[in-house]
Amino acid sequence: MMASIIRDVYDIDMDELKSAAREMRSEMKAESSKQGEEDSEESLLSRSEIKAVMKEARLKTVREKEEKEMKYYESRAGRILEKIVGGAPISPEVQTTLAEAMKKDEWEMRPGKLKLKDQGGPSRK
Repeated sequence: MMASIIRDVYDIDMDELKSAAREMRSEMKAESSKQGEEDSEESLLSRSEIKAVMKEARLKTVREKEEKEMKYYESRAGRILEKIVGGAPISPEVQTTLAEAMKKDEWEMRPGKLKLKDQGGPSRK
């Protein structure tokens, strides 16, 4: 159940994460066999290492999502500018600036963020 929650919330490929963990374990076991002093329990990933892997995976998915969103807004801005200019060359800086403005405007106008002036907070009835 925990695996399905992690996969849904963080959009992580669990098979890839498991294979990376196995690979790290095998590397750690190889090192411990060389030293001969470490226990087999110490060769497993610690809680902090798992958190670091999860944080890295989350940052990767956020970065990919932002890139995808920016490509969408850039293509949208390109189509708008093409209609306005009518085939004349458009500088990439203008297109990127318009895309960023469209993205910012979209985020500010999200329905979940709009509140009425007389609305103090969520009502608890």
